[in-house]
Amino acid sequence: MTILLLIFAFTGIFFVFLSFRQALREALLRTCLTGVGLIYASTELLSLISAVTPAGIAVFWLLVSISVTVIVFINRKRLPWPLTGEKTFSLHWLQWLMIAGALMVVVVNVYVAAQTPPNNWDSMVYHLPRIEHWLQNRSVEFYATHVNRQLFLSPGFEYVLLHVRALSGGDLLLNLTGVLVWLAAAIAASELARLLRAQATGQLLAALLALLLPTGVLYATTTKNELYLGLWILTALVFFLRFKQRAGWQDAVCFGAATAFAVHTKTTAYILLLPVVVWFIVWGIRSQKGKIWQYGAAIVLLFLMINLPHAVRNQQLYGRFLGPQEETVIYHNESYGVRVLVSNSLRNLAMHLRAAEKWNRILYNGLASIHELMDIGISDTRTTWPGYQFSLPAIRFNEDEMGVPLHLILFVICVTVWLFRRSKKDDKDLVGFVLVLVTGLLLFSGYLRWQFWVVRLMITLGLMASVVIGVLLERIRKQWVYAGIILVNLVFAAFCLYKNPTKPLPVVYDYNIANLPRVLSMIYPPALQPDYMEVLELLNREMVCDQVGLVTDNGDWEYPIWVEMSKYHPAPRIEHVLVQNASARLVDEAFSPCVVLVMTEQRPDILQLAGGQTLVPERHLKEISVYLPVMP
Repeated sequence: MTILLLIFAFTGIFFVFLSFRQALREALLRTCLTGVGLIYASTELLSLISAVTPAGIAVFWLLVSISVTVIVFINRKRLPWPLTGEKTFSLHWLQWLMIAGALMVVVVNVYVAAQTPPNNWDSMVYHLPRIEHWLQNRSVEFYATHVNRQLFLSPGFEYVLLHVRALSGGDLLLNLTGVLVWLAAAIAASELARLLRAQATGQLLAALLALLLPTGVLYATTTKNELYLGLWILTALVFFLRFKQRAGWQDAVCFGAATAFAVHTKTTAYILLLPVVVWFIVWGIRSQKGKIWQYGAAIVLLFLMINLPHAVRNQQLYGRFLGPQEETVIYHNESYGVRVLVSNSLRNLAMHLRAAEKWNRILYNGLASIHELMDIGISDTRTTWPGYQFSLPAIRFNEDEMGVPLHLILFVICVTVWLFRRSKKDDKDLVGFVLVLVTGLLLFSGYLRWQFWVVRLMITLGLMASVVIGVLLERIRKQWVYAGIILVNLVFAAFCLYKNPTKPLPVVYDYNIANLPRVLSMIYPPALQPDYMEVLELLNREMVCDQVGLVTDNGDWEYPIWVEMSKYHPAPRIEHVLVQNASARLVDEAFSPCVVLVMTEQRPDILQLAGGQTLVPERHLKEISVYLPVMP
């Protein structure tokens, strides 16, 4: 399997950094930055020559593997042995038990990721279909699609998944990529705790709390990009704090690369990183004076190099570097001010505190009273996602709705106790870190509309809160307190895995990820399964058709069609037809499908394609209609 080239290359890069006497965690984070930098550069360069193919990507990683092997061989005598560089600590037996418990959660998640195909809704609609279109088109340039999100949203994590998908030949390892990101984020959290003056216990607590973040536990086995964003923002903070300790170009470049990759992952990063950038500028002007502008210029240049190509594509197609006005406008509030800030902050935090219905009613009524006092609607259309009313239904243990109640409560308690300390002379960086977190929350709430799935967009804040909790809890110096807190979080994380409806575990459920066919684990919503299975059977066994046109709405599942078609056809071609948005000008008029699948609510009697082809319905199902060409 050519995926071994990617694994070998990343391992080699890690050993290169170790040969320069860097500590393990530092070397790991620099490896992530370097490896993803190579993924980004190779994707963009291969796209220029229409070589975004499994072969093109494999050749690139073969060259990288050879290069790092030569470098490691040259520097082999400089490698530390045993592999360390971290200060060694002796851990209490309770701490070893905490680690063992966390490892059990990791093992379960690795099994779930390996056993389950991607099946998150957004992944089916746009995260993974865009990867298949890139491979089909041999380029990451925009293409005609009914789903604008396949084009304008930041593609950072999808670039990583593109390389894994191309080199592994399928989606078997895509969820495992999410698990690796989850583990890397926990390691970054522990390094942040160290830089905030935490000792071994505080670093361990920060890592375990980040690892056991309920939303993170569930998101680790998906192909969504929220954890990936969290990793880059934590990494940016790591290298900023290192830069503060000893200003130098290595850490400045790593800080700039991490911020650039964060924005290249998700535009929410602009909001969450703003306090970090302000902190960097204020500190730099005061301590570095004129030299900070040299560092700043290099960081801006690096940021533009990484984010400009995608922004240019958006600008060329939509006339705006962030994407189409009609879609991006719904993300932010129509009104701003103190009342909006308080309203959204309270509603966002309340989503993390959902529990049983009785508690939810009490919480809702309290929020409704506060909104009445502020004279603003609790579901004000100017600050609420279109089509939604604010509500607090009973807690559901899936990746899109699971909040972080324990972490939120612990954070409030720890910070409140810490604030009443008389002296914080040695906590300047911790003060800045907490201010970045709180300011990020306020900016997030003040700018973005309330969304029912808001908890998943706040994973980064949860990871940052884990660092603060770990640093402050260490000061209690009571092992039974640490063990009790981690035990409660372990039980809660285990319960999340146990109750996750999208990835039912063996023993727990009769029909589960171990005995369900992979395609049924992917198309898990019962409402979708019959129609999709019937259509796929028709395409692959009865019609033997490998040229498929699609007409979809903004939220229809496209990815299962790619997966099942590729099982029966070596190179199926799937194109969106009758596109009505800005990407319509990219339609290939020469494309002549042998079938068109229509998933929209409106199902016309006749389809007339741009190239002149006419199609009529062969069968109508609830979710999909099948159209066949009219024979001449």
